[in-house]
Amino acid sequence: MWAVMWTVILLTCFNAMASTVYHNGTIRIGDEDQTVTDWIAIADGKVLDYGKGKRFRQLNAEKQIDLKGRTLMPGLTDSHLHLTDLGMNQFQVDLKGCRSADEAAERVRKVLSQQPAGAIVGNGWDQSDWPGKQFPHRSSLDNVLDSRPIILYRIDGHAAWVNTYALKHTPAWTMSGDPAGGQIIRDSKGIPTGVLIDKAMSELEPLIGEPSDEQLERYLLAAVKSLVSVGVTGAHDAGASPREIAAIRRLLKRNAVRFRFYEMLSVKGVKNLSTVLTQPEIDPQHWLTIRTVKLFLDGAMGSWGAALEKPYSDKPESTGILRMTASDLETQVRAIDSKGYQIAIHAIGDRANRIAIDALIKILGKHTQVTRPRIEHVQMLRSADPDRILTYKIIASMQPIHCTSDMKWVVQRIGPERARFTYAWNSLQTAPLAFGSDAPMDDFIPWHGLFAAVTRQTASFEPAGGFYPEQIVSLERALQAFTLGAAYASFSENALGSLEKGKLADFIVVDQDPFKATLKALYATKVLETYIGGERVFPCPL
Repeated sequence: MWAVMWTVILLTCFNAMASTVYHNGTIRIGDEDQTVTDWIAIADGKVLDYGKGKRFRQLNAEKQIDLKGRTLMPGLTDSHLHLTDLGMNQFQVDLKGCRSADEAAERVRKVLSQQPAGAIVGNGWDQSDWPGKQFPHRSSLDNVLDSRPIILYRIDGHAAWVNTYALKHTPAWTMSGDPAGGQIIRDSKGIPTGVLIDKAMSELEPLIGEPSDEQLERYLLAAVKSLVSVGVTGAHDAGASPREIAAIRRLLKRNAVRFRFYEMLSVKGVKNLSTVLTQPEIDPQHWLTIRTVKLFLDGAMGSWGAALEKPYSDKPESTGILRMTASDLETQVRAIDSKGYQIAIHAIGDRANRIAIDALIKILGKHTQVTRPRIEHVQMLRSADPDRILTYKIIASMQPIHCTSDMKWVVQRIGPERARFTYAWNSLQTAPLAFGSDAPMDDFIPWHGLFAAVTRQTASFEPAGGFYPEQIVSLERALQAFTLGAAYASFSENALGSLEKGKLADFIVVDQDPFKATLKALYATKVLETYIGGERVFPCPL
């Protein structure tokens, strides 16, 4: 009798709260048990209940949405991207896919009439796709324009190709050596060629100028609009300035955007962290959280800037660039941890990853389970390092799409034996694993990242069998890294990452069940609708 009474009471409460029920589809809750249900009820921006069968017909829902056999699943989180850059790049010269330096220069020439003043800025070139695979020369850009700066960033953001006008307006033109943590590419006579790497690029920013507040907001809105259209409901912004964070606040305050922002503070150039770090800002509603500080330890492998233990196979005079010493890193880690912030360290080469792991273990030890330090990229490891990451539960924040973008030149760059320990997802799959895209440095579409994770192939299924296929992970594990893993990495697993009862209703409706799709179809998955906090943000305009 009492059981019947409590059932009636609970059902009455449920009826009073339910606002929307989605039914007649495949509903993937995305929990550890991979629960699949027939219907789900959403109320007040959260998941109220879900189940199988026809009980939803008894609910007092304001709306009942027939999914018509489609799949509803948790929204995806991109655990590492650059929001402002992603939006800004939509307003710059797009150099992705250029097959030569001449083609890149011609794309710049075509926009000159649209930009009659100021610097011409572009992004996305990759010399690895060009004949000879060598860095370009400033003369190609001088032939296009020699009276204003041309500044073109490599696809990884760790190198810039500039014309002579821009080069002469930086210290790089007259410096006899390289700046700490950077490199000025020179010809055989020691004259700068027009390519600057990592910290050598720092003097270019004054030539470009600071974007206005209005422009920052426009860039952020453009980025979010792109992301929600492919099913991304939140992002870990890997290195944001105070002005960028202020722009996000303004957008949220006037309800101009609906998105989950997890911001990593950029402290590039800051000598004393205690002067800029106050207290982490933790939003219980998860709209804007600021509790992470990002450090750069090395550069990128594509521009020979990743710090390696041994020289590059195709550049034996170089082991890459360390942007700070091990001692400086330890000092920074201590300072960040003492302020209560999570630590995120950019490390790509095996030397950089070894130093990052050493510092985290030395300073934090088992405390890592509380502070959840992250290594961003974890792109190349020594054979001993996966076990250290697993033992100390260091979050491996990785971008599967990097593997399929880079694999055409990785073996040439570091040799076949070291390449076996690149993009080692399977070796790290029992670690806290969070996946992202590193957009705009790479493709922001998460379905392409998922495809890369489960195949280690391009969309044309090259190479046959995959690139070192022993590092492939299952679709279940890859999806978890874009959902529950991302939530853990941002201390939000109790509210985000799955559609369990009481969690925030961030979900998407897609055209197929990913677990039943062919690999080719998985890559081409279409997001039909995106909801954040129960409200549709796509295809509705932002």
